[in-house]
Amino acid sequence: MIRSSGGVFVHYGRPGGSGSIQWVAQHLLYQGREGMPGVPVGNEEFGQTMAVGDFDGDQHDDVAIGAHYEESYRGGVYVARFAP
Repeated sequence: MIRSSGGVFVHYGRPGGSGSIQWVAQHLLYQGREGMPGVPVGNEEFGQTMAVGDFDGDQHDDVAIGAHYEESYRGGVYVARFAP
């Protein structure tokens, strides 16, 4: 990973006892890894902003990941879609 390129940790869980969450797995997402397009470049700030929701209507949450300085400071948004 390139310094200051950014990344996002995604933690998967399921309901545990007494209202707790049982962690099942985690992934580190950054450009060029695990289906994320692009190449990590310094100072793009990939992951500086995020939004979570079911963006594709499949009943599973997805993550929209912002990269403020992508493409010569025009910015970009990447969507990671998740399913079991």
